[in-house]
Amino acid sequence: MNIFFNLIGILSLLSYGHGYIVGLGRSDCTGPAVEIGFMGYANIKQHGKGIHLRQFARTFIVQDQITNERVVFVSVDAAMMGHSVKQDVVNKLQNKYGNIYRMDNLVISGTHTHSAPGGFLTYLMYDMTVLGFVKDTYMALVNGIYESIERAHNNMRYGRIFISEIDVEDANINRSPSAYENNPKEERDQYLHNTDKKLVQLRFEDLNSNIMGAFNWFAIHPVSMNNTNRLISSDNVGYASILLEKNVNPNDLVGNGSFVGAFASTNLGDVSPNIMGPKCEKTGNSCDVLSSKCPKGEGPCFASGPGQDMFESTKIIGNRLFDAASKLLNDRGGKEIVGPIAAIIQNIDMPTQKGQFNNTILNKIEEYQGCLPAMGYSFAAGTTDGPGLFTFEQGTTTENPMWNLVRDFLAEPTEEDKLCQGAKPILLMVGRSNFPYDWVPRIVPTQVLRLGTVILAVSGRRMRKHLKQVVESEIGKDFDVIVAGLSNLYTSYIATPEEFEIQRYEGASTLFGPHTLTIYLNQYEKLTRSMLRKERIDPGPNQPDLSERQISLNPPVLYDGHPAGRDYGDVIIEPLALYDRGDEVFVKFISGNPRNKVLRGETYFAVEQKQNDGTWKIILTDADWDTKFIWKRTNTILGLSEISFYWKISSEVTRGTYRIKHFGCSVHHMESLVESEKFLIETLEYFIDHEEKLISELKSKIVKFKALHKQENQTTDEYLSNPINEYLLMKRLYSDWTEVNSQISFGAEFVQNNYKYLVDNQLLPSAYDIGGAADAIFRLQDTYSINTENFASGKIDGVEVNATMTARDCFDLGYQAYGGKNYQKASEWLYESYKRTKLEGRELTVNWKDLLDALSNSLFQIGNVEAAYNFAKELLDKYPDNEKAGVDFKKYENLLYPNEENYGSDPQNTEIIDPFDYNEHEFNRYMKVCRGELTKSAKEQSQLKCFYEFHASPYLKIGGVKVEQVNIYPPVVIFHDVLFDSEIELMINVSKSQLHRSEVVGESFGESIVGEYRVSQNTGIHSKEHSFLSKIDKRIEAITGLSTESSEGHQVANYGIGGHYEPHLDFTSKFGDVPLDSWERDGNRIATLVFYLTDVLKGGATAFPYLNVKVSAKKGSALFWHNLYKDGEGNYLTRHAACPVLIGNKWSNNVWLRERGQEFKRPCDLNPDHESDDVWISLLGK
Repeated sequence: MNIFFNLIGILSLLSYGHGYIVGLGRSDCTGPAVEIGFMGYANIKQHGKGIHLRQFARTFIVQDQITNERVVFVSVDAAMMGHSVKQDVVNKLQNKYGNIYRMDNLVISGTHTHSAPGGFLTYLMYDMTVLGFVKDTYMALVNGIYESIERAHNNMRYGRIFISEIDVEDANINRSPSAYENNPKEERDQYLHNTDKKLVQLRFEDLNSNIMGAFNWFAIHPVSMNNTNRLISSDNVGYASILLEKNVNPNDLVGNGSFVGAFASTNLGDVSPNIMGPKCEKTGNSCDVLSSKCPKGEGPCFASGPGQDMFESTKIIGNRLFDAASKLLNDRGGKEIVGPIAAIIQNIDMPTQKGQFNNTILNKIEEYQGCLPAMGYSFAAGTTDGPGLFTFEQGTTTENPMWNLVRDFLAEPTEEDKLCQGAKPILLMVGRSNFPYDWVPRIVPTQVLRLGTVILAVSGRRMRKHLKQVVESEIGKDFDVIVAGLSNLYTSYIATPEEFEIQRYEGASTLFGPHTLTIYLNQYEKLTRSMLRKERIDPGPNQPDLSERQISLNPPVLYDGHPAGRDYGDVIIEPLALYDRGDEVFVKFISGNPRNKVLRGETYFAVEQKQNDGTWKIILTDADWDTKFIWKRTNTILGLSEISFYWKISSEVTRGTYRIKHFGCSVHHMESLVESEKFLIETLEYFIDHEEKLISELKSKIVKFKALHKQENQTTDEYLSNPINEYLLMKRLYSDWTEVNSQISFGAEFVQNNYKYLVDNQLLPSAYDIGGAADAIFRLQDTYSINTENFASGKIDGVEVNATMTARDCFDLGYQAYGGKNYQKASEWLYESYKRTKLEGRELTVNWKDLLDALSNSLFQIGNVEAAYNFAKELLDKYPDNEKAGVDFKKYENLLYPNEENYGSDPQNTEIIDPFDYNEHEFNRYMKVCRGELTKSAKEQSQLKCFYEFHASPYLKIGGVKVEQVNIYPPVVIFHDVLFDSEIELMINVSKSQLHRSEVVGESFGESIVGEYRVSQNTGIHSKEHSFLSKIDKRIEAITGLSTESSEGHQVANYGIGGHYEPHLDFTSKFGDVPLDSWERDGNRIATLVFYLTDVLKGGATAFPYLNVKVSAKKGSALFWHNLYKDGEGNYLTRHAACPVLIGNKWSNNVWLRERGQEFKRPCDLNPDHESDDVWISLLGK
C-alpha cells in the first residue's frame, strides 16, 4: 500500500448532463540518447548508449460544453515530473493560447521508467547521479509535452468518455510484503491481494462512436529493464502503449496515428513487475524477507521477471497489460462519464503541517506533524528491483557511527529532526542541505481535477477510499477514483504510518516523516470539499525558482572526427544480402556523437522497404520494439565513434527488398566550428596588430566576425539550435574567411599558415559540407512547408529565431541550389536575394549579373516563363551587351508572344522538355488561361448560374449545397463550403510527414516517373486509416451522385512557389496516369473532384486550356467534372492543368472516382452524340 506523491482529482455528479469536447495528442520527448545518466536506479554508471524505445508524451484534454472549463492530463515516458518543467510548459501554452491552460488545470504525470535520461528535476539529490542539470533532457521534455498538448488542442471534437476496469493477474507482486503486513488486519482483509490488480481505463469516443484514445492506469513499476540497461526505453508500460496504438493504427509508424493509447503511473510504490520474486544471484536461494539480504557468498538479492532476460520480461509484462486494455477497448463496455469540470490547486509547506485528522478508514483520530525532509538508511539499500550500495540493508532502524559522520559533514540533523522522523534513522538530512542549492523540495503542489463522475488521485487504497467517503458526504452520489502518480513534482515515496515503522526502502524514502500520508489525506479532503463547494482558496507559498542556480558536470562533446579516407555514414559492417523471418540484421556505421543534435521527433535509423513503383517506404524507426541502436566512442582523442544497428525481423514482415539508413546532423560538430572561428579571429587580430598596412575592408570584417562570434559563444547551444545559424556559420567559415585569406599580402605568413593548419586538419567546413548544410535547409523547408521569405527572416515553423539572412546569404544559398539543378529552390532563394538587395540598397554585395541570369533561367526551368522573361529583360536593360541575356530574352519572348502563324512549329526551338511532346499551341493556351488572357466571352459567362442543390441526394434535403457553374458543356462546377476547417487541418497534418515528389506516367504504360512538368509533392490517405475521411466520402457521394466504393482514396498535394502541373488528362490514355492493374480492376476514372485546402494569393488556379476556364483555389470548396462520356469514352476537352503558384502555398486533395460501382449511379449510354447526362439535369438548372 505504499504510495507516491501528488494528487490529481476528477469527480462529479452522475446526474449532471454536461457534454464534452475532447482532444488527444502525442509527441516525441526523447532526450539525449548517449552519455547522459538515467534517472531511477540512482546508479552513476548507468548512462545511455543508444535507444530501444523512444519516449513519448500523451495528452487528453476535456472541455465542458457549457462552462468551457478544461482539464488536461499528460502521461510522459519519464521517471517522474518536475515543477520547473510544468511551469515552462504552461508558459509556452499561455504565450500561444492565453489563460486557457494554467497550473491548476494541467497535470503532468511521469510513467516512472528507469531507463530514460535524467537531469531535469532541478533539485540536487535527484539530479546528483546524473551529474547535474541536463539542458537537452529538460528541453526535450518541455517541448515534447507542449507539442502533445498542442496536438490535442488542435484535434478537439465533440465526444464521450467511458470508464471501465479489469483485473490483471501475473503482472505484479509486492516487493515489500513485510511492510504491507504491518498495516491493520481489518484494512488488509478488505482486499484479496497485497497489490492492486485492477486496471482502470478511460475510453474516449467521438459522437460517431469512433475510438479516439484510451488512457489506462495499472499499479506496476516500469523496471522490467534493470540497472544494467544502457538503452533508452519506456519499459513495460511504454511497450504496452505502443502495442495498443499499433493495434488501432496498424499502418502508422510508432508515434504516429490518430489513436492515442497511454499507460500512466498509479499507486506503484511497492509494486514490482519482477514476478519471479527476489532470489540470491549466485545460488537462487530466497532472500531474507525483511532485509532483502543474502548469506555471505550468495551474491546480491535480485528479483527477476518472467523472461530469459530483461528484454523478454519487458515484452511479456507489456503484452499482459496490452491484452487487458485491448479487451476493455474491444468490449466497448463501462460506465459513461458525465458531469461538470473543475480544477483546484494549492501549494503547502510540508514540514509546517500540524493538526488532527479523523481517519474514517481506521476509525481513529490521528495527530500529525510534518518533518523536514530526510532520507533513511534503507534508502541506500535500494530495492530488489535494483539493489543499492555498500552494505546497507532494508529494514534498518538503527544508526551507524561511521555513516553518521559522513551525514553530519553534509548536514547534521537536530534532535528535533530525529524525533520527528521516528523509526527512520537519518542517513541524509536533505531538508537542511542547500549547498549549492536545495537538495529536495519542501513546498508541494496539491491538486484536484474534476471530470464528470471520476476522481483521479495520486495515493493508494487508503486515499481512494477516503475520498469516496468525502464526496459521498458532500453530494450523496457514488463516483469512481483513479489513482494517478508521479505528477507535477517528485518527492520520493509516501508510505502509510504502519509501513513507515518497518523502514523498508519505501518507508526510508518517505521524506516528510511517518505522518506524510496523514497530511495528504487531510489536505486532499479540504481541497476536494472546497472544489465541490466552489470555494476560493489561498494558493499557498510559491515554489522556489532554482533555474539560475543549476550546475552541470556533464562535459560537452568536445570533438568529432572520422578516420582518414572515410566519412560519416560510411558502412563499417555491411548487412547480409539475404535474411529470413526471425533473423537479426546487424549493420555498423561511422558516426558522430548523437548528442550533437537530439533528434526529437525524428530517428537515427530507418528501415525502408522498396515499393513496386521503385520508391522506398519507411516501415520501422528507432522507436520500434524490433530495432535498437548502440553508439560507441572508439577513440576519445581523435573523436572517432561508431554506431551499431540491430533489427530483429518479426514474423509480420513481408518478403521484399529492404535498406537501412542512418541519420545524424547534416554537418558535424558545430561547436568545434565555433572554436575554429575563434582561432581565426585571434589569428587575424594578431596580423592586424603587427602589420601597419591594414586594409579597411579587413577591419570591417573583423568587427563583423567578432560580433557574430560573441553571440555564438555566449549561448552556443541556443545559437546552434536553429538551421540558419548553422548554415551561416559554415558559410562564413568557408566563403568569407577564404576571401579574407586571399586578400592577405604575401608577407602575412603567420595568418596564412594558421588558416592552412585548420584546412589541413579538416577543422573548417568543405564544399561538400556547405552543400549538405544547404540541402538540410531545403529539406527543412519541404518537410515543414516553410516558405523562403519566412525562413530567411528567421520565422521557422511558427518560431522566431534570433537570426536573419542578408541578400548575399540568400544569393549564396540560391546559387548552391542552381548549381545542383534544384531550380525550384534556386528560384525561391534567388528571388528572395533580389528582393533583399533592392531593400538593402547594396547591389554591390551581390553580383547583379549572376543573380538575374540564374534567377531568370531557374524560373524558366520550373515553367514560369513570364517571370523569366521579366528578369531577363531587366538583365538586358542593365547589360545590353550581354550576349546570353539577349538570347534568353528572345527565347522567352517567343514563348510568351508567338506569332499566330508560328503555331505548330517545331517545339524543339523552345527548348522546353516535354515528356510526351504535346504541342506548343496547347502550352501557350494553358499559359494564357493562367494569366487570364483567355477567358469566356460575355455571352458564355451570362449563361452560367449559381444555385442551391437540394434534390441530388437525401443528404442534401435539409441544408443543400452551393453550386457554381464554370462551364456548361462538358459540365464543370464548383461546390462551395463543403469542407470544415477542422477537416482541412486534419488532412494536411496527417499528410505532411508522408509527402514525396509527385510522379506521372512514363513512356511505358503503368510506369511511374518524376516529370519536370509536374512540380509538387503528394501522398495518398485513405478512410480505412483515417476515420474522418469516411464522413467526407459520404459527402462526396451526396453532392456528385457517384459512389466512392472504387475511388483511389484521397491524394493530398502541396504546391510551393512555382509548383505546377502542366496540361494532362485524368482518364487512361497516352496522357493519363492511371496504373494498368487498377484500371483492369476498377475501370477508368469516371470523374474528378478537387478539394482546395488553402487559399492562394496569386497563381495556383486550375486551368482548362480548351474551355477557357480558370478556377482559383478557394479554401473549403471543391471543383468537379466528369472525365468520361456516358459510353465510357474519354472527353479530351477535360484536359486541365495546375497553374504555377506565384505567391502563397497551395494544398489540394484530389479524389478520382472510378467506373466500378457506378453502374446504377451513371448508367452507360451508347448515344454517339454523348449529349445525354441525366445525372446533371438538376445541376444544370433544367
